[in-house]
Amino acid sequence: EKISEEHQSKENLLAENQILKKQKAELIVGFKKQLKLIDILKRQKMHFEAAKMLSFTQEEFMKALDLGKP
Repeated sequence: EKISEEHQSKENLLAENQILKKQKAELIVGFKKQLKLIDILKRQKMHFEAAKMLSFTQEEFMKALDLGKP
């Protein structure tokens, strides 16, 4: 009977270990997806700031053209 209990305990621990390994793998996948999203957001922010700077430059250029008209 004691051997049976130990065997059952070992099986429970192995099953729990497998569940924990699966959860760990899911967490790693989740973290990698988050890192990709962070990278995409950083790129979007950079493009937005560049577009804003180009807009200012374009406005200044248009003003310079208007000032140059007789």
